[in-house]
Amino acid sequence: MNVLNMHRDLIRSYEALTDKAGIEAADVSFRGFDGNNEPELYGLISFLKGRGLWEETLGPSGLNTHAQSVPRYKKMLENHKAVRDQYDPMGQWHDLTADEIKQVVYWRFQALSA
Repeated sequence: MNVLNMHRDLIRSYEALTDKAGIEAADVSFRGFDGNNEPELYGLISFLKGRGLWEETLGPSGLNTHAQSVPRYKKMLENHKAVRDQYDPMGQWHDLTADEIKQVVYWRFQALSA
């Protein structure tokens, strides 16, 4: 649920940006989990999607990444928490800035060792 919440935050913040330079919608979209190596998580999101839940995050596309995703999502969650804790330690909502979004999605584009 933390990964889905993070992506919901990224998607909503991206949509609220007036200047999206350097960030694409695909950068903030949730791609899913690996059906072969993360079957429990893949099954969970498939179930949620089938029930019409988390539509804004799960979207219309497939959810099988065909590559392990958990290590990458863990790094992204660390960045997301750091950004949120720095700017709103009391948990008050605000849309992320473009720079904050880039900080969170940084690990999406980095090679992770096994």
